[in-house]
Amino acid sequence: MKIKKHRGLHKLFKRLTRLAVLLAFGLVALSVSYALPAYASAPNNCSWTGAQSNEWSVAANWSGCGGTHPQDGDNLIFDNTGLGEITTLNNDLANLQAGSITLTGSGNNSYYLNGNDISLSGGIDNTAGMSEIWLINLNIKLTADQTFADTGRQSAYYVAQGKSIIVGSHNLTITDGNYLIVYGDIIGDGTVRVATGGSASLVVASANFTGKWIISGNTTLSIANPDQLGTASVTVENGSQLRIVTSDTGDTIHTIANDITVSGINGLLINNMMYAYDIFELSGTITLLSDVQVNLGGMSSLYLTGKLVTNGHALTTYDAVDYVNNAYGYHELLNAESSRPVTILTPQSTLLDAQTAIKESSLSAQDTGYDYPLGLVNYTFSNAAASNQVVLIFVTDLTPSQVIARKYNAITKQYNDIPGATITATTFSGNPALRLTYDITDGGPLDQDGTVNGTIIDPVGLATVASAASSGSNSQSQSTADSSSTPQQQSNSSSPDATKAPDTGYGAPVQLSLSITVLAIVATTATSAGLAMLRGQNRSKN
Repeated sequence: MKIKKHRGLHKLFKRLTRLAVLLAFGLVALSVSYALPAYASAPNNCSWTGAQSNEWSVAANWSGCGGTHPQDGDNLIFDNTGLGEITTLNNDLANLQAGSITLTGSGNNSYYLNGNDISLSGGIDNTAGMSEIWLINLNIKLTADQTFADTGRQSAYYVAQGKSIIVGSHNLTITDGNYLIVYGDIIGDGTVRVATGGSASLVVASANFTGKWIISGNTTLSIANPDQLGTASVTVENGSQLRIVTSDTGDTIHTIANDITVSGINGLLINNMMYAYDIFELSGTITLLSDVQVNLGGMSSLYLTGKLVTNGHALTTYDAVDYVNNAYGYHELLNAESSRPVTILTPQSTLLDAQTAIKESSLSAQDTGYDYPLGLVNYTFSNAAASNQVVLIFVTDLTPSQVIARKYNAITKQYNDIPGATITATTFSGNPALRLTYDITDGGPLDQDGTVNGTIIDPVGLATVASAASSGSNSQSQSTADSSSTPQQQSNSSSPDATKAPDTGYGAPVQLSLSITVLAIVATTATSAGLAMLRGQNRSKN
């Protein structure tokens, strides 16, 4: 019996020794570091009191913050009840990662939130009951999908010009009311859904937004310039509307390169409220999910130069001065002398088959007594009606009294005045320009081929008399960069550090390390225990 017991202890000793060897040598190369979260307290609801100053970092200015200023994850509440005047609050906290922001109260004045950028995970809700303004004058970086709401529906809140909502790849929903106006930039590649049930405005939204707009819930999204959509695609759901209303006073071409999907008969409104001869060029893919009637008001013209996917539906216009549903009724090129823009507009349902800018000196005959400081434009269009009104816009510093509209016929090698032509001063994309308007008849004296064949060939230019040519030429020395430059995008170098580790909501991690030393202690203890048990058994045996 003793021998069996001794053998049993010997087996136990061998097993303990084997465990020690595994711990000491099998894991000797392993050093484990594991982060265990500390105790997670609930975020504080920090209510602004302003008891001491206007600085966010002063603990005495807050209640409900646990005796300090807001920490990462805390919710911020600003109540204007009892506020006697507009108060500017300064966020002097660096890289604050807030939960949510609530704007509330029944006071008659408002807060301006200024200072350092913040990150936000829980959205914004304006519940205030009075018609006052809340100005958010700091950059907001989204760290999660969220909603900016206006459940109070009585006061407005604005994202200030020059500041950004940095969406990133997150989804932002703007909802509940019609009093959020974004004067700043929206940046990122996520989705912004505008569902206010009323109107929402974008004034300086950034071209750096590359994601997707969704306009839903009987909402009208108003923009003053197509650039404010960025390069993002746009979906207009049934009952909602994308409204593009410009206010420039001269002829301007607005290129809308976004892919737009529209559902609803009144899904698009495009207009110049100053009744200028604006051209709106839809160069992206337009997809119809129902019949759509574009409300094209004022003196605006609409040109589709992109792809139209009808899905069996019709795209029509209401109150349109001019509407061309093809890719060729409008073309912009550079004049052959000073490389400044020239725009050709031909009537509805015509196709511009060819268009080139040429110098008078390149023609086989020159115009005695006249010069062409802007060169000539040689173009051909087809599918024309018997009589057609053509418009050419020349970017130039010349005035109407300095020029005359002249026509060149390559067959007869003769130049002639264009009868009935009108030349008026205008502006084009912010630059001085001349607008030439005249009628041309298929097979008539201005049609170079002289044949009624549905094709019109029409080389034309603005000429100056020889004595005034030199001054006209000198006035054209500016480059096309003058008319095509755009403001540089707002820098966001003060945005929260994107490389900062995300707040888990559980506080600082506690490090637990299992090192080779710990393993050695475990191995030594196991071995010693086994030897002690074996020695004790040997003593009892003896």
